[in-house]
Amino acid sequence: MNIHLRSISKYSIGFFIIGIVACSLVFAEDMVAPQLSRVTITGSIAIKLYSDGAFITWESNRPERYILSYGDTLAYGQTETSPLLVTRHEAILRNLHSATVYHFRITLEDGYNQGISRDYSFTTLAQGVALLPPIGLERFLLYGNRGEDVLRLQQFLTRENLYTGPITGFYNQDTKIAVEQFQCRERIVCGNSFYGYGEVLRNTFHAINALLGA
Repeated sequence: MNIHLRSISKYSIGFFIIGIVACSLVFAEDMVAPQLSRVTITGSIAIKLYSDGAFITWESNRPERYILSYGDTLAYGQTETSPLLVTRHEAILRNLHSATVYHFRITLEDGYNQGISRDYSFTTLAQGVALLPPIGLERFLLYGNRGEDVLRLQQFLTRENLYTGPITGFYNQDTKIAVEQFQCRERIVCGNSFYGYGEVLRNTFHAINALLGA
């Protein structure tokens, strides 16, 4: 009996050590801070300029959220954020002054680590040259969809006092119910027996974009 117990003890120690090694490898992987892919203004970071704003897009090498700090000095002072864990990002900066130099810096966050880019700058266009257009929905949306356009949909529904949940970019049940309420209010479609109820298809898509001014 004693020999049998010692044998089990050796195997247990072996599995315990393997478990520690495996956990250490996973932890080491998570310790790698997120980084921007080829972070350059002319490469991965693209900036479309207007007289009153800027539309900034970039890619990262792994899914992450971002905080974009910006302002007309290196102290920044304002932020634009996204809660989505994605590799393709976009930030819309509104209400900027024309013909003004702005600085921005991107902080990446994946729940465990942070990565911070260097400072970048751009100059808005002269007044009257261009205006940042309203950003509307760019595709039809269904339950289960994710993305920046779902984020915009939730922001719109919140503005319309139809959605009170978190802005997550995920088309969940609460978002679907809010869309149904919008459809009934606008007399687009109302009732589970109707096609497209709770979904952002053609008529609902155009109605939302019309209210967004897009």
